[in-house]
Amino acid sequence: MTKPNCQCAKCKPMSINDLSSIRMILCEHCGNKRCPHAEDHDLLCMGSNVPDQPKVLRHPRAPLTLSQSEPAD
Repeated sequence: MTKPNCQCAKCKPMSINDLSSIRMILCEHCGNKRCPHAEDHDLLCMGSNVPDQPKVLRHPRAPLTLSQSEPAD
């Protein structure tokens, strides 16, 4: 889902047809271009510029417990 005023690559994609959309995408927290948060606001800021960082969700989905699942037969 996109967020208003968000500058991540997911919310504000670049297009060769719209030259004003071409820009350097940086993490809003750490300022690094390779931070996963710069790519998608749902990913954690790793505070690093190292290539190939893990993509960790900020709000991981809770595992389904037995009490939440269908009753066993």
